[in-house]
Amino acid sequence: MSYAYINLYNKSSLTEIAKTLISKKYTIYSQGSTYEFLIKNNIEANEVKFETHPNIEVINSILGKSKKLPKFKLIIADIEEPIDIYNTLLVIAALKKNIPVVTDNASILKLNNHLTFFDEINERLKKELIYDALNNISYNFSLSTFQLYPYINTCAEKITIPLKKFQKIKYGENPNQKCYIYLSPIKSNINLKNIKTDGELNLNHYIDINKVIKLFKDIKDPALIVLKHGNISFISFDSTMEKVFEKFLNEEHQSGMVYALNRDVNIDIVKNLKKYIPEAIIGTSFSNQAISYILKNMPETKIITFEPNLITIPDEKIIFPFLNAFAVEDENILSQSQMKILTVKPDDDIVGDINLATILLKNIKTYASFIISNKTLLSYSQGEDSSYTAVKVAIFKLNTKNMIKLKIDRIVAGINGSLTENSFNELLKLPVKVILQFSREIDEKIKKIALEKRISIIATDNRYFNHF
Repeated sequence: MSYAYINLYNKSSLTEIAKTLISKKYTIYSQGSTYEFLIKNNIEANEVKFETHPNIEVINSILGKSKKLPKFKLIIADIEEPIDIYNTLLVIAALKKNIPVVTDNASILKLNNHLTFFDEINERLKKELIYDALNNISYNFSLSTFQLYPYINTCAEKITIPLKKFQKIKYGENPNQKCYIYLSPIKSNINLKNIKTDGELNLNHYIDINKVIKLFKDIKDPALIVLKHGNISFISFDSTMEKVFEKFLNEEHQSGMVYALNRDVNIDIVKNLKKYIPEAIIGTSFSNQAISYILKNMPETKIITFEPNLITIPDEKIIFPFLNAFAVEDENILSQSQMKILTVKPDDDIVGDINLATILLKNIKTYASFIISNKTLLSYSQGEDSSYTAVKVAIFKLNTKNMIKLKIDRIVAGINGSLTENSFNELLKLPVKVILQFSREIDEKIKKIALEKRISIIATDNRYFNHF
């Protein structure tokens, strides 16, 4: 004869597993509402009833400190959030004695499927159930720490970050790669639960969403970002979305891209984008007309909405993995007060271009170079082997466009790296008015020429490079 003790808050799977256990010659013990539920559903069970909490008596029996109850071969007790201390202690005691423990509905289903075909719990399932139980306990305890302090505390010697499966997505970076999304309780300005879609997303969609939300965090005016797999092909902002689209429609654009707007998406916007066959359109909201038009005329285009968090993060951290370790790094915050004019003061009406260059340089991989005019990204290159290469590639891309059509008479250039003499000489071939460099070291010869040509060079007190 085998004995099982069951104490569940969530009773949705209780009837099925109890009937299966009885069919496999288990005798069930229970208490409280679980016992009442079993009896009400005509399932035979023995009540555990003592002056102390029944779980304490079961624990004493498991640990060999009492013979009032039989030796249990199976414990089924959920440990839902927030932590239930009695069930948690019960599970810990069972794990100490290597007794199979079931702590959630997924494990109940796993156990039930196994017992349907086999009379006993084999060693493989036993290990799986114990593993699941330990995971549930550690998750609940670590979750409690983030309820007290919902941020990463790097003052602590040990950090445990609880992760809970959110969804299986279509695929990872490539269709042959399975991918799952796990959520953590860490407070952040980007909240995955605030992203809604009408279709199934893959990892590349989430990479694009993450990129645009980070950029939009610093852009308050109406803006449009065009990108694919995290690589930006167009970005512009202005006082109205109509002005943004006027600049957008003056350029050639590849089809199958992702289009992101930090405003409501109306039917006029959708009609403008239709000829580009968008992979997805991202907006803060969509009008009913826009949704109807997309569903009817653009069925392959995904509709994605996002709602940026409005919480204040006291000290947001960046986490990235390498080898078998994780680095937790402070966010590299850049303020206007940290930017220094090294030559001449830029014109007031070019401030928008400087702001766009700053936003991009904070979010793109070193070595990078940007060419911007009229609050619009004209070309850029990132992740090159030097600042000079990045500048050369950005200029090459610019030269593939019709500069007369674009009416470019002044340019703001941004460099995520050091402005070398060769890089500077290349930029002098353009109508450059401002060069923004994300480091403070600069050659005096370059500074002298910039002063003569009335070119504003702006540098930062510290390096603001992104290597990963």
